[in-house]
Formats: sequence, structure tokens, C-alpha cells
Amino acid sequence: MILVSIYYVGITIEKINFKTVLSFIIGTAIALFIAFGTPAKENSNILYLMICGAVATCSMILPGLSGSFVLVLMGNYQLIMIDAVNDLNLKILIPVVIGGVVGLLAFSHLLSWIFKNYRDITIAILTGFILGSMPIIWPWKNDVITYFGSEAKVTGYDYYLPELNMEFAIALVILLIGAGIIVLTEKMAKNK
Repeated sequence: MILVSIYYVGITIEKINFKTVLSFIIGTAIALFIAFGTPAKENSNILYLMICGAVATCSMILPGLSGSFVLVLMGNYQLIMIDAVNDLNLKILIPVVIGGVVGLLAFSHLLSWIFKNYRDITIAILTGFILGSMPIIWPWKNDVITYFGSEAKVTGYDYYLPELNMEFAIALVILLIGAGIIVLTEKMAKNK
């Protein structure tokens, strides 16, 4: 469904030119960096906690990005989501919440303004985000699990190609059904 959605989102770009192609490549690269990035080290600096809150919250309104996965990459998942939440550590939580609220308000307005003024570039970047997030949903992978205290969190994947067996055939049929649903939905939307 996501693969076919990339096409349908991409065709809403009215003018394909160097800027939109570059924006698509940049969006794809950012999502791939997030998907394959190595987590940073934990940092309890107030400004960094606010940035973590802003980035994690804003990532939730963009397609293909996970707020908790972004926190893992920023190195503060353990600190914020486990230690601070369990201990109700307001010295950690308040800057994160402030950053999240300010970031979400600012980013939603910024995204709206960018969409109005740079529609094609914005759609190209978002299409790239969707494409770059595909490794996250690749079904043939083994989770790389990191333990944060007693909680396990997936921090990466070991990918492999599927065997050509009945399981793969069933997956292929389901893939085609999902693609068909998107095509049918798009046709119904055009009729209305």
C-alpha cells in the first residue's frame, strides 16, 4: 500500500524540475538516515531535551517517522521515556514537554506556510520521506534489540531476502491486494 501511495502522492507534484527532484532525494536521504542511523549518546542538557521534545513531536506529524525511534537515535529514549517517566522526573520531562509543544506549534505553522508557498517541493520531500521509510516496514528482517534497563527497544534491523516459498507467495498476493486497494481508492476519489 505504501509503495503505491508513493506514486499517488508523487503525481500531485505539478512541476517536476531540478528543485523537486533534489527535494525528493533529500527527503529520501533524511528518512534513510533515520532508518539506518546509529543512536547518539544520552544527553541531559536542558536545551538538548527541548530539541528532543520538539523533534520527536514533529516527527509524529510527518509520514514515515516515529517519535520514539527518533529519540532512540538522539540517544535519549532511555532517559526520557523510561527513567524520567517512571520516576516522574520533572527536571527532564518539563523541558521535553515545552520543546514538544513549542516545536509542534511552530512546525505545524511552518509546514502550513511552506506547503502554501512551496507546494511541489514540500510534496517532493514528503514523498521522499515515505520512500526512505520503506526499510522500516520491510517484512524480511530480524530486529536488533537494545535493552534500556528492563525495557527492550528495537534499535535496528538485520535485513535478508525472502525464500521463494509459499510464505513469499502469500505475501506477494497480499502485497497485490494492498496495491489494488490503493488504486481502487484513488479511482473512487477521482469520481467524487
